[in-house]
Amino acid sequence: MKIHTPKYCQGCGESLEEQPPTQSDLYQKVDLPRIRPIITEHQYQSKTCSCEHTTTYTSPKWIRYRETIKALSTYLSVRQYMPYERMKEFFNQVCCRASIRTDSLVNFVEGLSRKSEAIYETIREVVQGSSIAVGRDETSLNVKGKNQWAWTWQTQQATLIGVSESRGAQAISDYFPEGFKRAVLVHDRWATQLNTPSKAHQLCLAHLLRDLQYAVDLEGSKWADEVSDLLRETIEQSSQSNRADGLDPKSLEVIYRRWGEFFNEELPEDQAESLKLQRGLLKHKDKIFVFREQPGVPPTNNSSERAIRNIKVKQKVSGLFRSMPGAQTFIKLRSVIDTCIKQPRDVLPVLQLLAH
Repeated sequence: MKIHTPKYCQGCGESLEEQPPTQSDLYQKVDLPRIRPIITEHQYQSKTCSCEHTTTYTSPKWIRYRETIKALSTYLSVRQYMPYERMKEFFNQVCCRASIRTDSLVNFVEGLSRKSEAIYETIREVVQGSSIAVGRDETSLNVKGKNQWAWTWQTQQATLIGVSESRGAQAISDYFPEGFKRAVLVHDRWATQLNTPSKAHQLCLAHLLRDLQYAVDLEGSKWADEVSDLLRETIEQSSQSNRADGLDPKSLEVIYRRWGEFFNEELPEDQAESLKLQRGLLKHKDKIFVFREQPGVPPTNNSSERAIRNIKVKQKVSGLFRSMPGAQTFIKLRSVIDTCIKQPRDVLPVLQLLAH
């Protein structure tokens, strides 16, 4: 703390040394100290006994790095999407010439990934055991120039990310062969998800609204515009209502009545997009308003899209994954990190515990 006291009066110039001070203002100045590596040299000695036998400590033949550096390397790579060459530059320039080879940084991250396998399986079990809602999404993944698929299944408490060569049922069988018989599965209208065993299905209304807007823009469809209004109104009512108090039967009855009218409406033959949407919604009409009937179920799959977006960000920064094990390393650790964020828990201390 520094105290700044005037010594002379700015009015008459008299000394203020004998006058008692009063605090008039304060501010704080924030800075960071220089980050310096702490290097402890271990010297291994030997001693010779009177029996002429020499005893020597066995020492490692390489530099050993502590858990803090391993955790920080993983944090920079997986949480902040930093490529290994830039991580090397960071340690060299920001951490006062803490020179760490690229292959060592790779080993740090891969080592923490191996240690996270039990946590990763626990996350999978948490998602599997959800009794409310499970959201899911998938995106393409470039692994050594070959197209793969990254999947996410997530709840309010946990996020699991997986990788598969398949965009179909095989990926779900690999991770969740029993489906989600206790939970509502929230997703877009991808056929694989529609066929996943679940307590119920909630179609993502954000996807549906985009499809309806396309019909409005393409065909000037009044029908699609009115359906969009109903969906937005229902989402708004849901966000404003107290879900703990249960349903509002009257408002739900009005919604279902208006919804049924849209299926009976005859659309012009030249509005092919609207007709296709009408048929699709009729086929899945029991999957639109599940979120109004079951507390805790979201009307959109936006949280799953946010979870899978991390894969795209990593690819934009790094270009691609050079191997499938490299992709799996990132995906396992990203699952742990995203789950920590949801708890909420600070990421770096968790990675330090994992590094021990």
